[in-house]
Amino acid sequence: MCDVSSKINKGKRSANRFKVSFYSLSIDQFLDRNIIDDGLYQILIGGNAIDVLIKRGITFSDKALLTFNGALSEKARELDLIPNFTGVALAEEIGASVVAFFDPVIYLKDDIYIGWYLGWRELNTQKTIILIVNHLAKVMGVSFCSFGGSGGGFASLYYLSESDEINKAFVWNCQTVVEKYNSRFWRHLSEVSLQKKLTSEVEFSEEMGAIGICTSLLSKSDSLKNKDFIYLQNALDWHTTVHAEPFIKKLDLDDEDGFFYSKEKMLFFKGNWGAGHAVPPRKLIVSALKLYLADNVAGLRREVSKYKYIAGENKIVKKEEDPGFYVSKKPKGLLIEVVDDFSIWATIYEKWDGVVVKKYQYNKEKKFFINCESGFEGLSVVLFSKYIDGSVAWREISNQDIMDSF
Repeated sequence: MCDVSSKINKGKRSANRFKVSFYSLSIDQFLDRNIIDDGLYQILIGGNAIDVLIKRGITFSDKALLTFNGALSEKARELDLIPNFTGVALAEEIGASVVAFFDPVIYLKDDIYIGWYLGWRELNTQKTIILIVNHLAKVMGVSFCSFGGSGGGFASLYYLSESDEINKAFVWNCQTVVEKYNSRFWRHLSEVSLQKKLTSEVEFSEEMGAIGICTSLLSKSDSLKNKDFIYLQNALDWHTTVHAEPFIKKLDLDDEDGFFYSKEKMLFFKGNWGAGHAVPPRKLIVSALKLYLADNVAGLRREVSKYKYIAGENKIVKKEEDPGFYVSKKPKGLLIEVVDDFSIWATIYEKWDGVVVKKYQYNKEKKFFINCESGFEGLSVVLFSKYIDGSVAWREISNQDIMDSF
């Protein structure tokens, strides 16, 4: 465990990296402040510390980003870039103020890389951050848009549900239930922070709940239903089925077209920008976030719609001819086979009158049956071939292409 003097030294180095002043003070001293200057504030609570980086922008005078890290990178750990903060350069680029939090659990042990800003018995991070956020909103005269992806997305949505001073959230590829993530991470976290070797998801949730810590956003659905958020999800990420879809169902979002799901101010978008747990391209985050902070939801929808099928970055590539296909008539529909000798999996999106109605699971046989007893008019298909390096090629097959293949 990192002692207080080591944390202070790390904080000073971090403040130098971000070119701000460094302040070390108790939680009571911080909450008593009526003026908060830009700087890195290391807020001491017993032997623990919560680091908060504050930098003001000029574009959005009444709004500020409230950012939360995902998993700490190996590079940051090796180079001792701790505490580290996400979204700071991006906030500067768009001219927004930023309040960035570092997860204090990272100080507990050198092999902890993610903690979801939960806390532990000696420091309930969730409750403490709420106190800090509410105080900063009052002193700075701003409302917050929480911001983060993956584990930082979990934290962003959790704090959105808990504080009236946070009225927006911009998140991507979130974990929505901590214990549904790779078990080695939360098991190790519980061993270090709770001094218990927990083996089941239920045990972890109950032990955390017993000390007032929430590990599931599904339990916050009632609070989130009154909130405003944009949630971006990469369709090729396993988080889609394990984390995003149960969340959509719990909040009862309406399926608009297989890509957008919404209700009131809640907006979820499932697109394609890479293989697996890929972060949305920076240009997408920058443009979409600016539109979101400006309350231009129509513009935001147009921007993210560019990523329905193609990611750029040469990870998902549109092709005019390959992958090829065969279509054969069956008694109750069509059998579509994706023809691509170099791919190892394939899937299709089934569309009727331009709207995606079904997304099939990837399979190695590359064959898909579409039930269409009443005819094929209005049917089109998007083919996806996935290769061993994780890259994906896609091609849209029009209704006329299908008819011509018979």
